[in-house]
Amino acid sequence: MFQPERRSVMEISVCSSVRGLQFLWKAVEENVFFMESAVPDILSTCHAGQADANGALWGRLAALRTCRIPTPRYCGFDLLGIWLRRCSIGTKVKSVLSTFKRIYVKALFKRRHIESIESAVAGKRI
Repeated sequence: MFQPERRSVMEISVCSSVRGLQFLWKAVEENVFFMESAVPDILSTCHAGQADANGALWGRLAALRTCRIPTPRYCGFDLLGIWLRRCSIGTKVKSVLSTFKRIYVKALFKRRHIESIESAVAGKRI
């Protein structure tokens, strides 16, 4: 019978739901893999590309806010700090200018009527 080669590999699993955590614990109980806790600081080194994407996100949000377009607030993420420290000049310029282009091409600066789900289902305008 073929036995796959066992290798020692470090993986990080982040569970964002109770169901995901239950799935993870069940896999540990069935000896699919071994789990040990880690300090939260390890995430930034393991997900370096994600930090760069978050930095570019700050540039896009800044361009949208400059044009007075509503944007979500991301609390707890140091998006500006990542944008200033980790992103190259090219990434900074591209994140902002490409968003200005998208705003112009898609006419995101125009006000639009928004209907609630309830009124859309009922066929009524607010």
